[in-house]
Amino acid sequence: MKISAIDKNVFINKSSDIVFNGKIYRPYVNENKDCFVHQDSNVLNYQLDEKTHRLKQVNFKYPLHISEALDSIVKSNNSSLQEKFLNLFHPISELKEFSSDLKNISELSCYKVKSLFGLGSFALVFETEDNKVLKITGFNHYPNNRKPDFFDLPIFKHGVSGNTHYYIEEKVSQDNLSQSELRTFIRAIKDKGYRLVDYLLHYDDSDKELTIRTCQFGRAKNGKIYLIDPGCAIAPPKSFFDLKRLKNLLSRKFKF
Repeated sequence: MKISAIDKNVFINKSSDIVFNGKIYRPYVNENKDCFVHQDSNVLNYQLDEKTHRLKQVNFKYPLHISEALDSIVKSNNSSLQEKFLNLFHPISELKEFSSDLKNISELSCYKVKSLFGLGSFALVFETEDNKVLKITGFNHYPNNRKPDFFDLPIFKHGVSGNTHYYIEEKVSQDNLSQSELRTFIRAIKDKGYRLVDYLLHYDDSDKELTIRTCQFGRAKNGKIYLIDPGCAIAPPKSFFDLKRLKNLLSRKFKF
């Protein structure tokens, strides 16, 4: 997921007062942890990444239906929090549409969310109270409606309402992912003819030793590594044939 940086001064320079019953309250700011506490009805606090200062997480006071969680952000008195979503290409109008589309999906009542912990340019990723992932996007997150392949994180449930797609997935670990095993994994994806995008730290596919962005991958409970952002893998055309790819496959299989 490509995530845009957020200026760390946005909150300090543009914070707005919150007025209840004639009294003025200001959000509590813990500058060491980049944690911002705000007394909205359902929003407990939100956090910024300590290095990039972009929006990292929004925590709710208690588990909510996904529509209620989105409405809590839409109706927040904290304009600074809403600006951070806009800076990540998620305007309030989009959050309203997501909420409206998902409001009457009965099966989502079983998946109350406790936090929003992943924000890409095209997806919002929530953690459920049973430690699964609920991902919502404005379109099918498989590029060109390709089918899931061996490298994609398995989906427990998928549905669409209006223009909004939702996906229930396992919450994976991103600890201890070595560059060497990621390179092996990526080579296997490319061997099937896929073109990979947005997976290198410096966006240069010509050097095989460049650093891979571990945030696009995760290790499931079964120990396997998966690509967690399907948008990174572009499927080959149906007529795909690559002589170099075939030679690489044969050389690794027969070691000649």
